[in-house]
Formats: sequence, C-alpha cells, structure tokens
Amino acid sequence: MADALRPPMHGLSRFIHLTLASQGFIALCAVALTHQSTQVARAHESSPAFYLFVLLATFSAYRFHAHVRGGGLSPWITAAAVAVACVLLPELGQSRAGWLALAACLTWGYSMPFWPGTRRIREFGLAKPLVLAGVWTLVTAVLPLLGSDDAWILLLVATRRFLFIFVLAIAFDIRDTTADAQSGIATVPVRLGIRRSIGLMRGLLGLFAALCVLNLILSPVPTSPWLTIALLGSAVVTWVAIERTQQPRRPAYYLGCIDGMMLLQCILVWSVGALASG
Repeated sequence: MADALRPPMHGLSRFIHLTLASQGFIALCAVALTHQSTQVARAHESSPAFYLFVLLATFSAYRFHAHVRGGGLSPWITAAAVAVACVLLPELGQSRAGWLALAACLTWGYSMPFWPGTRRIREFGLAKPLVLAGVWTLVTAVLPLLGSDDAWILLLVATRRFLFIFVLAIAFDIRDTTADAQSGIATVPVRLGIRRSIGLMRGLLGLFAALCVLNLILSPVPTSPWLTIALLGSAVVTWVAIERTQQPRRPAYYLGCIDGMMLLQCILVWSVGALASG
C-alpha cells in the first residue's frame, strides 16, 4: 500500500515545484499585493487591464531573468507576455508612464547590462535587494495608488511594501550566499554574514510593525485595528520564516515559503476586510 502511494506523492511534489519555479506563482503574488494596496488605502479599484498588466509584466520580467541565466521555458513565451503587456499600456493612463518607464529600466538593468562591458545591477551586491524592493514597490503600491488624494496613505503603503519586499530579497540573498561570494558579488549576507543579516531583517520587520501601529494611532483616515492585526500577523509569520534560513534549505523553501509570505499577507488582509464588511 505504501509503495503504491509513492508515485502520486512524488508527482504532486514535482508539480508544486514546477509551479513555484515557473514564475506564475510570483506573478500571482504581485497581482495580490496590487489588490491589497487598493484595499488598504480604500482607493478606487484598479481596472482588470491593470491587473493583467501586472501579471504579465511580472511573469515576463522573471522569465527573462531565468532565460538570461540559461534555463527555463522558451523565450517566445516571455516575448508573448511582453507583447500583450505592451498592448495594455495605453489603458494604464499617461500619469503612470514615467513610473512604468523607470520600473522597466530597472528590470532590464537587473538582468542585462545597460551597455556592453558594464555590470548588471544584480552584480552590485547592495543594490540588488534595493532595486528589487524598489521595482516591486513601484508596481504593486505606487502605480495602483497614483490616483489617490491622500498622500499620507500612498507614502505609508509604499514604505511598508518596500520594507517587506526588502526583507524577502535579503532572505533570497542568504540562499545564494556561497554562489555570490564565489562570484565576487558582495551582497548583504556576504558582507555581514548570515547571522547579522537575519538581525537586520528582524530590525526591518520591527520597523514595518512600528509603521503599522503608528498608522493606527496617527492616520488622519480611520484605520481598522483588524487590518493592523493582519499586517502584524504577517510580519510575525515572516519573522519565523526568515529564522529558518539560518540553516540550509531547499530551493522550494524559498520559492514557496519566503515568496509565499507575500500571498499570506494578502490573504490575511483580505480575510479581515471580508469579516469587517460582513
């Protein structure tokens, strides 16, 4: 009986790994975070075209990086996603054009040199997580809230998003510490070591939590305490997840658990919103 059950379990594990590694999961996380931004800020819901753009742009950006490294699916899939995303650009509005151009340039520079003979952004160890966090903040927090009249909310949501993604980016650098050190890429874990890098991530999550509490106290717009609890809960679970990176983990742990902290935060925020409205 036990032997008969092994192949399906192996097949399920393989399916999960392929799903996480296909960039589809990370693209869905980007869409979820984008929706969360409008929910938290109580802003006008973004159009379906914008969510589709976020999905395709994120998917194509990560597929492009995987293709540059020499693996993954055919580059034609990436090109198709880029093409469809570009078709949607006119529907996103002129006010977003400058921010979109900045995000596109940073995404290109992350995986490819801006001109021959120069290094990619990801080869500058300290710039690597900063750029990743910056692009994610632009796409999932700044762009959906550009039409908001409340500058405080936009700044708060964008700052919290940057801190949260920055923590996850450092966690992935911990995964790549040995390879980055051998390549001469001085990432945060290469410079500080894994223990002090985790200490830095604890501090950043603490700052994230402090901003959540300060918003509850100081925000000119009434804020649900349940929303604050949801965000704090996501910070606590993320804290637990990064603590486990002190020991070597399989790639699936980072693709599923560390990246999954984005989706978890969205689920918690959506859940409290549904309870409040119900």
